[in-house]
Amino acid sequence: MVYQADIPDPNDLISISQGEIKDNFTALNVGFAIDHYAYDVADAGKHKKITYQAPLVADPGLASPIASLYTKTIAGKSQLFFQNGALATDAVQLTTPTITTVGNDNSITTPWGIKIKWGRFNGNNSTAVTFAGVGANAFTAVPALSLGREGAAGSTVSYSVGMTVAGFTAVASGPFVGTYIAIGV
Repeated sequence: MVYQADIPDPNDLISISQGEIKDNFTALNVGFAIDHYAYDVADAGKHKKITYQAPLVADPGLASPIASLYTKTIAGKSQLFFQNGALATDAVQLTTPTITTVGNDNSITTPWGIKIKWGRFNGNNSTAVTFAGVGANAFTAVPALSLGREGAAGSTVSYSVGMTVAGFTAVASGPFVGTYIAIGV
């Protein structure tokens, strides 16, 4: 059933156009029900899901205070973005943060630029640990760091004053397996 925009015609009697008008109401209900609950069921008008058309090639750049929720293709996948302002820097990616794993080092960069790195390392007395990640995945400011030690109840690992955006030095007595989590930008 297809919606007919020109029903009824100005000179039509309602009794003649009644079937076409009813068909239009049915077509509207069917079309609306694609992403919503239909008009004729409980929860009418509420969203079931949101389907976007093909991803945009660029941010929409609408003038403030108009906001836009849209998709763009990043690394071959549609990703959800929110933009509140005309500048591309106003756009925030809401889905699929950047995740990398190098050896025992894991890293995630959130859509808001917060970087979280965690991992395990083997140490012996004083051990230098380098954070994996270069370019956009590297820390740009010295992160907050939490260290732990596996397998030795009650013992701890500390780090030296040599902590930088590139890594830290873990210090403990004898051989150990350490764990860490670092959070920064």
